[in-house]
Amino acid sequence: VMEHEVVAAALARCLMANDGSKSMVVWGSSIGWMVFYAVLTYGVRSRGVDLLKDLVDLSNEAQAKFGIQGIEFTCGDVLEVTNPNLAACSLIPL
Repeated sequence: VMEHEVVAAALARCLMANDGSKSMVVWGSSIGWMVFYAVLTYGVRSRGVDLLKDLVDLSNEAQAKFGIQGIEFTCGDVLEVTNPNLAACSLIPL
């Protein structure tokens, strides 16, 4: 996914951001693999949002177990729990 032409271009812009917008929100984050990948591989502060509490719980457990910083997982509808200022995010994969 991260190597797709459009995603790679957005990720490159994200990595060059110097205005605090170096962040990503993953809508439908499942067990958080894309969130973990972004922060561990590229250092991009990331947030995962999913409707299924069990998946969010698994993501939070993995984050706690491995002490990974710079990520957050939230359970809920993306339209209700995502920061309304999405312009502050450099990348929003679905």
